[in-house]
Amino acid sequence: MTVTYPYDAGVAAEVEPIDIANYNEQSEEIAAEIILSFVTSAADAAGIKCDAFHQQNRWPYEGIIKAAEKVGADLIVVGSHGRRGIDGLLIGSQTTKLLTHTKIPALVVR
Repeated sequence: MTVTYPYDAGVAAEVEPIDIANYNEQSEEIAAEIILSFVTSAADAAGIKCDAFHQQNRWPYEGIIKAAEKVGADLIVVGSHGRRGIDGLLIGSQTTKLLTHTKIPALVVR
């Protein structure tokens, strides 16, 4: 699963000019063709059944929870960068937010 940030005119204008009309389509292509195809190919090579999902959401933890609920997941497995101290406080943790907002059991892999 991958979550991409939906188009936001205020944020996008600060970064660089983009093709507004195609932003969401382009992020879908990048997510599906680059990120998710890599994962599904690796799973196929290992003989593991794998369903890939892309969700657009401002907050990755919300996108993950919505997708898990949609497919009726029994468990969410999520990675953690293990940020602590000031970095953890300032940046915040999508994993921590996921753990505090989901009703589905979650396993954190570090």
